[in-house]
Amino acid sequence: MIQSLEQLRLLPVWVHPEFLASTALFVLRGHRLPQVPVVEGAELLGVVTLDALLVAAQGARVRDVMIDPPIVLDVHTRVKRAAAAFVESGIEAIPVLREGAFCGVLTPIMLLQEMGRSYDPLTNLNWSDTLREWGMESLKQGREISILFLDIDDFGNYNKQYGHIVGDQVLVAIAGLLRDRVDANSDVLVRFGGDEFAIGSVRAREEVEDLLFELRGALDHVHLEGVDGAVEVSIGQSGGKRTKERENVHFAATVDALINLASKECLAAKARRKAGESEDPLASAATGEELAVFAVEADAAAPTIVVLSVDGQRRAGIHLGEEDPALRVAMATAKAIERADLGASMTIDDVVLATDGSQVTVVGRVRRGETERAVVGSESAGSDRFRAIAEATVVAFRSARNRR
Repeated sequence: MIQSLEQLRLLPVWVHPEFLASTALFVLRGHRLPQVPVVEGAELLGVVTLDALLVAAQGARVRDVMIDPPIVLDVHTRVKRAAAAFVESGIEAIPVLREGAFCGVLTPIMLLQEMGRSYDPLTNLNWSDTLREWGMESLKQGREISILFLDIDDFGNYNKQYGHIVGDQVLVAIAGLLRDRVDANSDVLVRFGGDEFAIGSVRAREEVEDLLFELRGALDHVHLEGVDGAVEVSIGQSGGKRTKERENVHFAATVDALINLASKECLAAKARRKAGESEDPLASAATGEELAVFAVEADAAAPTIVVLSVDGQRRAGIHLGEEDPALRVAMATAKAIERADLGASMTIDDVVLATDGSQVTVVGRVRRGETERAVVGSESAGSDRFRAIAEATVVAFRSARNRR
């Protein structure tokens, strides 16, 4: 639940002191406000009221009819205190400052909408409608969003074995851990259902993945007094990979689709955990007991071919592009990996040769389902640079399953 005005979307409306009174009147009526702040730069100079503008002389300026603001609130003011200020003052539009600078107008309707929003009194988190509203608004602003969906494993057992009080303690502990790790400037955290939570984020995809790994590590160490073992939570991820603006998009449907994808990945992660595999889909992807470079053919006048040995079987990748030979070798290796049916695919972004020629580095991305991770692999160049590139590509692919 929002605690202070800093978390509210304030109304960015004001007039300049040199505006004509008639112009300011148009602004007030357009926003249906009884008064509006008078601002120059970021400095709040006063307010001008509807009554004063209605009787202002022809050609009068805002500066001529403005008054000192009867009340001003700081952006850190608690929501309940702000509500009391409206009751005590009888004013229906209050300027809000951040470190002395004007940042918007607060109205009673804005507070009523927020205070009437559905939220969970146990965890003090909003319910899922907040996530959907946030997601739609973010998409309308052209921002990409990611969703993390979290589900407490075997939550019903806590209630059955220890009682509902302990079950509530589990929910409060998980909510507190998540709240400590989200950033109100980029994330929204909600309780999604009985034992489910969700995080929406506008962070870059790489930063969301960092948050995901941080949460996995932290959730592995949630212990409650009197409860055997750590509380286990599965996580699914979706979104954060759009490369161009959506056209004619149905924002609500997009948000629901992302939530659904994250929920499905969460269920898959739960199944992998029960099967004794890693919750991380890339870490649990089958990579074979043996994955090694068998042969490389990199003739500039012919297709580039890389053959891998996977559990004693050969898998070849062929690349026919006109890229730099080193890049073609890495791409052919990635195609061989895909043909090996290892549960993940690989995209090559770059191949870098050390200035002294002693080492090659392959940069790429490994993807399984909705999860994609940046990877890097390096190998000594030796006497066969192209083979070293193929081997560095394999190292990069393997690194996706080793990150924690």
